[in-house]
Amino acid sequence: MRRPLYGFSAAAILNLLIASCAPTTPDNRTVLKGAGSTFAAPLFKKWSQEYQNVDPTVLVDYDSVGSGAGQSRFVEGTVDFGVSEATLSPEQVSKVDRGVLMVPLAAGGIVLAYSPQGIPDGLRLPRSVYVDIFLGQIKSWNDPRIVAANPAVSLPHRAIEPIVRLDSSGTTYAFTSHLSAISPQWAKGPGIGKLVSWPSEYEKESGNDRLAGMIKQGYGAIGYVEYGTARAAGLHMANLENKRGEFVRPSVESARLALSCVGYEPEQLAALHDPDASGAYPIVTCIWLIVYKHYGSPERADAVNRFVHWSLTNGQKYNDALGYVPLTTHVASNALQSIDETGP
Repeated sequence: MRRPLYGFSAAAILNLLIASCAPTTPDNRTVLKGAGSTFAAPLFKKWSQEYQNVDPTVLVDYDSVGSGAGQSRFVEGTVDFGVSEATLSPEQVSKVDRGVLMVPLAAGGIVLAYSPQGIPDGLRLPRSVYVDIFLGQIKSWNDPRIVAANPAVSLPHRAIEPIVRLDSSGTTYAFTSHLSAISPQWAKGPGIGKLVSWPSEYEKESGNDRLAGMIKQGYGAIGYVEYGTARAAGLHMANLENKRGEFVRPSVESARLALSCVGYEPEQLAALHDPDASGAYPIVTCIWLIVYKHYGSPERADAVNRFVHWSLTNGQKYNDALGYVPLTTHVASNALQSIDETGP
Protein backbone atom coordinates (compact mmCIF):
# COMPACT_ATOMS: atom_id res chain seq x y z
CA MET A 1 0.00 0.00 0.00
CA ARG A 2 1.82 3.06 -1.25
CA ARG A 3 0.47 6.56 -1.54
CA PRO A 4 1.58 9.07 -4.17
CA LEU A 5 4.59 10.98 -2.93
CA TYR A 6 5.40 14.57 -3.62
CA GLY A 7 8.95 15.88 -3.84
CA PHE A 8 10.88 18.90 -2.57
CA SER A 9 10.85 22.34 -4.12
CA ALA A 10 12.63 25.52 -3.13
CA ALA A 11 9.45 26.64 -1.34
CA ALA A 12 9.94 23.77 1.14
CA ILE A 13 12.87 25.50 2.86
CA LEU A 14 10.68 27.45 5.30
CA ASN A 15 8.74 24.33 6.30
CA LEU A 16 11.96 22.41 6.83
CA LEU A 17 13.29 25.17 9.07
CA ILE A 18 10.06 25.06 11.08
CA ALA A 19 10.40 21.29 11.47
CA SER A 20 14.06 21.41 12.43
CA CYS A 21 13.32 24.05 15.06
CA ALA A 22 10.26 22.26 16.41
CA PRO A 23 9.91 22.38 20.17
CA THR A 24 11.57 20.23 22.77
CA THR A 25 10.84 20.10 26.47
CA PRO A 26 13.31 21.42 29.08
CA ASP A 27 14.57 17.87 29.58
CA ASN A 28 15.22 17.57 25.82
CA ARG A 29 12.27 15.35 25.02
CA THR A 30 11.00 15.77 21.47
CA VAL A 31 7.50 17.24 21.28
CA LEU A 32 5.40 15.94 18.40
CA LYS A 33 2.58 18.36 17.68
CA GLY A 34 -0.60 17.03 16.09
CA ALA A 35 -3.99 18.56 15.40
CA GLY A 36 -7.34 17.63 13.97
CA SER A 37 -10.28 15.33 14.59
CA THR A 38 -12.38 15.65 17.75
CA PHE A 39 -13.79 12.24 16.75
CA ALA A 40 -10.36 10.75 17.48
CA ALA A 41 -9.55 12.91 20.52
CA PRO A 42 -10.29 10.29 23.25
CA LEU A 43 -8.07 7.80 21.45
CA PHE A 44 -5.17 10.24 21.04
CA LYS A 45 -5.47 11.32 24.66
CA LYS A 46 -5.09 7.70 25.75
CA TRP A 47 -2.31 6.97 23.27
CA SER A 48 -0.27 10.03 24.28
CA GLN A 49 -0.54 9.04 27.96
CA GLU A 50 0.42 5.42 27.40
CA TYR A 51 3.22 6.21 24.98
CA GLN A 52 5.00 8.24 27.66
CA ASN A 53 5.54 4.98 29.55
CA VAL A 54 6.99 3.33 26.44
CA ASP A 55 9.15 6.13 25.05
CA PRO A 56 9.79 8.93 27.57
CA THR A 57 11.98 10.75 25.03
CA VAL A 58 8.88 11.75 23.00
CA LEU A 59 5.91 13.85 24.13
CA VAL A 60 2.81 13.75 21.90
CA ASP A 61 0.82 16.99 22.05
CA TYR A 62 -2.52 16.58 20.27
CA ASP A 63 -4.87 19.54 19.76
CA SER A 64 -8.45 18.42 18.98
CA VAL A 65 -9.48 21.46 16.94
CA GLY A 66 -11.57 19.64 14.33
CA SER A 67 -10.55 17.97 11.08
CA GLY A 68 -10.72 21.06 8.92
CA ALA A 69 -8.50 23.13 11.21
CA GLY A 70 -6.11 20.20 11.67
CA GLN A 71 -5.76 19.73 7.93
CA SER A 72 -5.11 23.45 7.48
CA ARG A 73 -2.36 23.39 10.10
CA PHE A 74 -0.79 20.39 8.42
CA VAL A 75 -0.82 22.04 4.98
CA GLU A 76 0.66 25.20 6.54
CA GLY A 77 3.44 23.12 8.13
CA THR A 78 2.80 24.16 11.75
CA VAL A 79 2.25 20.61 13.09
CA ASP A 80 4.01 17.27 12.74
CA PHE A 81 0.85 15.37 11.83
CA GLY A 82 -2.86 15.81 11.18
CA VAL A 83 -5.79 13.54 12.01
CA SER A 84 -9.11 13.43 10.19
CA GLU A 85 -12.00 11.25 9.07
CA ALA A 86 -11.42 12.75 5.61
CA THR A 87 -8.25 12.39 3.56
CA LEU A 88 -6.61 15.48 2.09
CA SER A 89 -7.91 16.61 -1.28
CA PRO A 90 -5.54 16.59 -4.28
CA GLU A 91 -5.49 20.40 -4.13
CA GLN A 92 -4.38 20.32 -0.49
CA VAL A 93 -1.73 17.69 -1.22
CA SER A 94 -0.33 19.81 -4.05
CA LYS A 95 0.42 22.59 -1.55
CA VAL A 96 2.64 20.39 0.65
CA ASP A 97 6.20 20.44 -0.65
CA ARG A 98 7.46 17.92 1.91
CA GLY A 99 5.27 15.13 0.55
CA VAL A 100 2.17 13.56 2.06
CA LEU A 101 1.43 10.10 3.41
CA MET A 102 -2.01 9.07 4.70
CA VAL A 103 -2.64 5.85 6.63
CA PRO A 104 -5.62 4.51 8.61
CA LEU A 105 -5.23 4.34 12.40
CA ALA A 106 -8.60 3.01 13.56
CA ALA A 107 -12.30 3.13 12.70
CA GLY A 108 -15.45 4.11 14.53
CA GLY A 109 -19.20 4.54 14.25
CA ILE A 110 -21.17 7.75 13.99
CA VAL A 111 -24.38 7.46 15.98
CA LEU A 112 -27.61 9.40 16.04
CA ALA A 113 -27.94 10.31 19.70
CA TYR A 114 -30.93 12.04 21.24
CA SER A 115 -32.26 13.42 24.51
CA PRO A 116 -34.17 10.81 26.50
CA GLN A 117 -37.28 12.62 27.79
CA GLY A 118 -40.10 10.29 26.77
CA ILE A 119 -38.06 8.77 23.94
CA PRO A 120 -36.69 5.27 24.68
CA ASP A 121 -33.17 4.12 23.98
CA GLY A 122 -32.72 2.10 20.81
CA LEU A 123 -35.44 3.83 18.80
CA ARG A 124 -35.61 2.36 15.29
CA LEU A 125 -34.94 4.84 12.51
CA PRO A 126 -35.30 3.67 8.88
CA ARG A 127 -32.84 5.00 6.32
CA SER A 128 -35.29 7.35 4.64
CA VAL A 129 -36.46 8.63 8.01
CA TYR A 130 -33.11 9.74 9.40
CA VAL A 131 -32.24 11.37 6.08
CA ASP A 132 -35.50 13.34 6.17
CA ILE A 133 -34.97 14.32 9.81
CA PHE A 134 -31.75 16.12 8.87
CA LEU A 135 -33.35 17.51 5.69
CA GLY A 136 -35.95 19.10 7.98
CA GLN A 137 -38.81 17.15 6.41
CA ILE A 138 -39.68 15.15 9.56
CA LYS A 139 -40.24 17.55 12.42
CA SER A 140 -41.95 15.61 15.25
CA TRP A 141 -40.98 12.57 17.28
CA ASN A 142 -44.44 11.07 16.77
CA ASP A 143 -44.31 11.48 13.00
CA PRO A 144 -46.25 8.56 11.42
CA ARG A 145 -43.11 7.18 9.77
CA ILE A 146 -41.25 6.97 13.12
CA VAL A 147 -44.34 5.50 14.80
CA ALA A 148 -44.67 2.85 12.05
CA ALA A 149 -41.08 1.70 12.69
CA ASN A 150 -41.70 1.57 16.48
CA PRO A 151 -45.27 0.26 16.90
CA ALA A 152 -44.82 -0.77 20.54
CA VAL A 153 -43.47 2.64 21.62
CA SER A 154 -45.55 5.59 22.79
CA LEU A 155 -43.76 8.57 21.28
CA PRO A 156 -44.30 12.12 22.49
CA HIS A 157 -45.78 14.90 20.37
CA ARG A 158 -42.61 16.92 20.58
CA ALA A 159 -40.55 18.81 18.03
CA ILE A 160 -37.36 17.21 16.78
CA GLU A 161 -34.46 19.61 17.40
CA PRO A 162 -31.47 18.69 15.19
CA ILE A 163 -28.01 19.68 16.45
CA VAL A 164 -25.20 19.74 13.90
CA ARG A 165 -21.53 20.67 13.73
CA LEU A 166 -20.57 24.33 13.43
CA ASP A 167 -16.89 23.74 12.69
CA SER A 168 -15.16 22.13 9.72
CA SER A 169 -15.59 18.52 10.75
CA GLY A 170 -14.44 15.10 9.58
CA THR A 171 -17.45 13.64 11.40
CA THR A 172 -19.70 15.82 9.25
CA TYR A 173 -17.79 14.69 6.16
CA ALA A 174 -18.31 11.00 7.01
CA PHE A 175 -21.96 11.52 8.02
CA THR A 176 -22.85 13.46 4.87
CA SER A 177 -20.95 10.94 2.72
CA HIS A 178 -23.25 8.24 4.08
CA LEU A 179 -26.39 10.33 3.60
CA SER A 180 -25.36 11.10 0.01
CA ALA A 181 -24.75 7.40 -0.63
CA ILE A 182 -28.28 6.42 0.43
CA SER A 183 -30.29 9.47 -0.68
CA PRO A 184 -30.23 11.05 -4.16
CA GLN A 185 -32.02 14.06 -2.70
CA TRP A 186 -29.28 14.57 -0.11
CA ALA A 187 -26.59 14.10 -2.76
CA LYS A 188 -28.07 17.01 -4.75
CA GLY A 189 -27.87 19.21 -1.67
CA PRO A 190 -26.66 19.63 1.07
CA GLY A 191 -24.23 17.06 -0.39
CA ILE A 192 -20.86 16.00 1.06
CA GLY A 193 -18.48 18.18 3.00
CA LYS A 194 -16.69 18.97 6.25
CA LEU A 195 -18.94 22.05 6.20
CA VAL A 196 -22.41 21.92 4.61
CA SER A 197 -25.35 24.30 4.48
CA TRP A 198 -27.71 23.32 7.29
CA PRO A 199 -31.14 24.90 7.82
CA SER A 200 -30.68 28.13 9.75
CA GLU A 201 -32.92 27.03 12.62
CA TYR A 202 -30.69 24.04 13.54
CA GLU A 203 -28.60 24.35 16.68
CA LYS A 204 -24.86 24.22 15.94
CA GLU A 205 -21.83 23.35 18.06
CA SER A 206 -18.12 22.66 17.59
CA GLY A 207 -16.56 19.31 18.45
CA ASN A 208 -17.98 15.87 19.21
CA ASP A 209 -17.84 16.30 22.98
CA ARG A 210 -19.59 19.69 22.96
CA LEU A 211 -22.23 18.48 20.55
CA ALA A 212 -22.86 15.48 22.81
CA GLY A 213 -23.27 17.87 25.75
CA MET A 214 -25.86 19.89 23.86
CA ILE A 215 -27.81 16.76 22.99
CA LYS A 216 -27.85 15.70 26.63
CA GLN A 217 -29.22 19.07 27.72
CA GLY A 218 -31.71 19.31 24.86
CA TYR A 219 -35.44 18.72 24.84
CA GLY A 220 -36.16 16.44 21.92
CA ALA A 221 -32.70 17.01 20.45
CA ILE A 222 -30.94 14.70 17.99
CA GLY A 223 -27.42 14.92 16.61
CA TYR A 224 -24.62 12.90 15.03
CA VAL A 225 -21.63 12.09 17.21
CA GLU A 226 -18.81 9.56 17.60
CA TYR A 227 -19.98 6.34 19.26
CA GLY A 228 -17.49 6.27 22.15
CA THR A 229 -18.26 9.90 23.03
CA ALA A 230 -22.01 9.22 23.04
CA ARG A 231 -21.52 6.10 25.15
CA ALA A 232 -19.33 7.92 27.68
CA ALA A 233 -21.93 10.71 27.94
CA GLY A 234 -24.72 8.19 28.59
CA LEU A 235 -26.72 9.31 25.56
CA HIS A 236 -29.57 7.35 24.03
CA MET A 237 -28.69 6.08 20.56
CA ALA A 238 -30.91 5.04 17.66
CA ASN A 239 -30.83 1.62 16.01
CA LEU A 240 -30.33 2.47 12.33
CA GLU A 241 -31.50 0.51 9.30
CA ASN A 242 -28.58 -0.80 7.28
CA LYS A 243 -28.35 -1.68 3.58
CA ARG A 244 -29.84 -5.13 4.23
CA GLY A 245 -32.90 -3.72 5.98
CA GLU A 246 -31.72 -4.69 9.49
CA PHE A 247 -32.01 -2.30 12.43
CA VAL A 248 -28.56 -2.37 14.01
CA ARG A 249 -27.47 -1.23 17.44
CA PRO A 250 -24.25 0.84 17.39
CA SER A 251 -21.32 -1.01 18.91
CA VAL A 252 -17.68 -1.80 18.27
CA GLU A 253 -18.70 -5.19 16.90
CA SER A 254 -21.31 -3.85 14.46
CA ALA A 255 -18.78 -1.27 13.25
CA ARG A 256 -16.19 -4.05 12.82
CA LEU A 257 -18.68 -5.95 10.64
CA ALA A 258 -18.99 -2.85 8.45
CA LEU A 259 -15.24 -2.92 7.78
CA SER A 260 -15.54 -6.49 6.53
CA CYS A 261 -17.40 -5.14 3.48
CA VAL A 262 -14.40 -3.43 1.91
CA GLY A 263 -10.84 -4.28 0.94
CA TYR A 264 -7.63 -3.23 2.60
CA GLU A 265 -6.41 -0.47 0.30
CA PRO A 266 -6.77 3.18 1.38
CA GLU A 267 -9.11 3.98 -1.51
CA GLN A 268 -11.45 1.16 -0.44
CA LEU A 269 -11.38 2.11 3.24
CA ALA A 270 -12.06 5.75 2.36
CA ALA A 271 -15.14 4.70 0.36
CA LEU A 272 -16.89 2.96 3.27
CA HIS A 273 -20.14 4.93 2.98
CA ASP A 274 -22.87 2.25 3.02
CA PRO A 275 -21.59 -1.17 4.15
CA ASP A 276 -23.34 -4.26 2.82
CA ALA A 277 -23.05 -7.04 5.40
CA SER A 278 -25.45 -8.67 7.81
CA GLY A 279 -25.24 -7.02 11.22
CA ALA A 280 -23.13 -4.11 9.93
CA TYR A 281 -23.75 -0.70 11.42
CA PRO A 282 -24.40 1.68 8.52
CA ILE A 283 -22.34 4.77 9.43
CA VAL A 284 -18.68 3.92 9.99
CA THR A 285 -15.54 5.87 9.13
CA CYS A 286 -11.79 5.40 9.26
CA ILE A 287 -9.53 7.74 11.22
CA TRP A 288 -6.68 8.90 8.98
CA LEU A 289 -3.22 9.92 10.10
CA ILE A 290 -1.65 12.51 7.79
CA VAL A 291 2.14 12.81 7.95
CA TYR A 292 4.94 14.34 5.89
CA LYS A 293 7.24 12.37 3.65
CA HIS A 294 10.17 14.56 4.75
CA TYR A 295 10.69 16.03 8.22
CA GLY A 296 13.91 17.99 7.78
CA SER A 297 15.82 16.10 10.46
CA PRO A 298 16.51 12.40 11.10
CA GLU A 299 15.61 12.79 14.78
CA ARG A 300 12.15 14.21 14.14
CA ALA A 301 11.38 11.72 11.39
CA ASP A 302 12.45 8.88 13.68
CA ALA A 303 10.28 10.17 16.55
CA VAL A 304 7.22 10.30 14.28
CA ASN A 305 7.96 6.86 12.91
CA ARG A 306 8.33 5.29 16.37
CA PHE A 307 5.08 6.79 17.67
CA VAL A 308 3.10 5.72 14.62
CA HIS A 309 4.56 2.20 14.73
CA TRP A 310 3.46 1.90 18.36
CA SER A 311 -0.02 3.28 17.54
CA LEU A 312 -0.47 0.70 14.77
CA THR A 313 0.65 -2.21 16.97
CA ASN A 314 0.49 -2.07 20.77
CA GLY A 315 -1.64 1.07 20.76
CA GLN A 316 -4.49 -0.81 19.07
CA LYS A 317 -5.30 -2.70 22.28
CA TYR A 318 -6.82 0.49 23.74
CA ASN A 319 -9.27 1.05 20.86
CA ASP A 320 -12.04 -1.32 21.87
CA ALA A 321 -12.54 0.04 25.39
CA LEU A 322 -12.83 3.57 24.02
CA GLY A 323 -15.40 2.59 21.38
CA TYR A 324 -13.11 2.38 18.33
CA VAL A 325 -12.50 -0.54 16.00
CA PRO A 326 -8.90 -1.84 15.99
CA LEU A 327 -7.33 -2.29 12.59
CA THR A 328 -7.17 -5.78 11.16
CA THR A 329 -3.73 -7.34 11.02
CA HIS A 330 -3.58 -6.93 7.24
CA VAL A 331 -4.54 -3.23 7.26
CA ALA A 332 -2.10 -2.50 10.10
CA SER A 333 0.68 -4.36 8.26
CA ASN A 334 0.12 -2.33 5.09
CA ALA A 335 0.06 0.89 7.11
CA LEU A 336 3.35 -0.03 8.83
CA GLN A 337 5.02 -0.59 5.48
CA SER A 338 3.71 2.71 4.20
CA ILE A 339 4.75 4.77 7.24
CA ASP A 340 8.35 3.58 6.80
CA GLU A 341 8.50 5.88 3.77
CA THR A 342 8.83 8.86 6.12
CA GLY A 343 12.33 10.24 6.48
CA PRO A 344 14.52 13.36 6.93
